[in-house]
Amino acid sequence: LNPLPPPVTQFLIEARGFVRVEIQRLTENRAVETLPEAPEGPGSEPLNQVISFINRHFAAPPDYAVIGYKA
Repeated sequence: LNPLPPPVTQFLIEARGFVRVEIQRLTENRAVETLPEAPEGPGSEPLNQVISFINRHFAAPPDYAVIGYKA
């Protein structure tokens, strides 16, 4: 009902004293297509960084696990 985004969960785990915290995606989200990168040219590098950010956060697999080690 109220899912936590992976970065928030990672922060909470790190705040509790865990180290080497990583997010593992468990399934693929086949319902969402990723955006294609912009062709090479002036201004394409910053645009591709934005596209990459959108693909990582909005077209990423919905199920994940957070793994951390107690320090």
